[in-house]
Amino acid sequence: MKENNLLLKLLQSNSKAYCSLSVDKNFNNIINSLDEKSIVLDIGANIGNISSYILENKGCKIYSFEPNILCFEILKRRFIDDKRIKVYNLAISNFSGKSNLYLHYKSKGITDSTYLESSSLKETKDNISKNNYTEINVFNIEDLLSKFERIDLIKIDIEGSEYEIMPFIIKNRSKIKCVLCELHGKPERDVELIKNHDFTPKYQKLIKTLKEKNLYGDWFFEWY
Repeated sequence: MKENNLLLKLLQSNSKAYCSLSVDKNFNNIINSLDEKSIVLDIGANIGNISSYILENKGCKIYSFEPNILCFEILKRRFIDDKRIKVYNLAISNFSGKSNLYLHYKSKGITDSTYLESSSLKETKDNISKNNYTEINVFNIEDLLSKFERIDLIKIDIEGSEYEIMPFIIKNRSKIKCVLCELHGKPERDVELIKNHDFTPKYQKLIKTLKEKNLYGDWFFEWY
């Protein structure tokens, strides 16, 4: 536990630097639109850097979801005295139940703090191992959305599972002010450099749907 406590201190001290480097140009405009009454869902919270940044700058009420148990334990300790945020050891997808969470291919296991990012419900994701996984709990996005009358921001970083939940988020867009989402499988000019190539058809289909509904760049923002 001493190693985890040290890790937590290091991560907290670097949270602002992480945020300034990791979010795209739309981030500040989105954050500036929030206030202390805003409701934010942080789906795929990892160690809570984005949640921390929002709390430091805008307050808000945040609900953070993270299936990786080590990341969740860091989240829990990080915000233990902050009543503005609730953290849940859950993955969010289009079903409720149990699933495998596949870890980074270099990870030595769920307690390995070297690779805290990249774990995924998708065994086809590029940088994970099909043979290195842990069982986790999953909560249905429809059930989650039904618990709120309004949501000011949904931030999504769930390593390929965004394509399972976005149709339901789009369906409920009337009560959702804004979505900030990292999408996997975006095509590049050089085909050899495409990351998560297997997700590219899903990426193209989602972007087409968003643009047809005039949501892309207005209601939905890509996070790189």
